[in-house]
Amino acid sequence: MGNVKKKTLQPFIRDSRYNVKPKLLNRKQFLWGAVRDGPLFRGQYKAILVETEAHWAPLSRYIHRNPFEAALVKRLKRYQWSSYPAYIGQHPHPSWLTCKYILKALATRRRVETYKAYVAEGIDEEIRTFYAKKKQPPILGSDAFKQTLKLRNNDIDVPDLREARVKPTAKRIVEVVCQHLNVKTKSVWALQRGKTSSNPARSLAMYLCQHEADMKFGEIARKFGLKHYASASSSIRQFEARLARNQELQKCVNLIKLDLPL
Repeated sequence: MGNVKKKTLQPFIRDSRYNVKPKLLNRKQFLWGAVRDGPLFRGQYKAILVETEAHWAPLSRYIHRNPFEAALVKRLKRYQWSSYPAYIGQHPHPSWLTCKYILKALATRRRVETYKAYVAEGIDEEIRTFYAKKKQPPILGSDAFKQTLKLRNNDIDVPDLREARVKPTAKRIVEVVCQHLNVKTKSVWALQRGKTSSNPARSLAMYLCQHEADMKFGEIARKFGLKHYASASSSIRQFEARLARNQELQKCVNLIKLDLPL
């Protein structure tokens, strides 16, 4: 983490010709000229979804050691922009800062001394590897956690979360669909010309391949023996129309989605 000391930013002034913020441009030029990489222009804030409380302490240590790792200070407690001094009792912590969860996770007694020793040990390899990736994953956790992740429509990083989760294969989708509808897998894979709409299990499997496995129409068409992606698109659209007006079918689809993770 490279950084520069933060200065009070002047209000943005937009230039309609270039759609830039001139008041910030000088700071960006300074960063380039000084060959420094700071968070101010690194990109939009991105939330990271963490699996368990077991990651809290390693993440806290990573954050608190950043100034030292970036060679901004030799002693962490002297870095004025860090909450570390509050964690070790050097400064009173503000009302919005809660330290007890991290400290309690490490020890029941002598928590401050334990945390100081814990931070001094250095960043563990899992966290270092996670943040060293060029494209930072939106989830810190196991494959099993990603697989069982339930997405909400109002999640800030839904596209990233969808990309990171473990997706079911077409084979897995067909197996689960057949189990719920009590049909044979052969009837789902087999191409029945002119009868796609009368094979709800096949249409449902295609629908799930698009919405749960993020497959493109061309890939779905190939897997289900169709000659053109438009055939897969048409079958899925017809199923979506049925789904929109059939509450029982909606319940069935939701149950199938729950069973897709291995």
